[in-house]
Amino acid sequence: MYNEYQKDVNADVSHITSILDKIDKRLKNSKDSFVYISSILNIVTTKILKGFKPETNETERQKKLRIAMMSYTLYQGIYDAIEKSLEGLKKALKTIDEIKQ
Repeated sequence: MYNEYQKDVNADVSHITSILDKIDKRLKNSKDSFVYISSILNIVTTKILKGFKPETNETERQKKLRIAMMSYTLYQGIYDAIEKSLEGLKKALKTIDEIKQ
């Protein structure tokens, strides 16, 4: 979205929001899994809440770019948290397998 809004503030980003809606639905259905990554997500949430405040006299373009960057930061943060958790779980499983032997 950010790239689209950078090119044209009135860009049609409905295809992007449609994809994000599908991701949101999948995340909502697996919210119990977020227990494992919640501490990492707290960092992402704080970053979004504190780092993307509207500017005084913000233009429509600036607003759309800010919101698009918030979305990017959120989804990238979720992805990174899952990746880090996956690495940790793989290490834990390896350790458990070694202990069993």
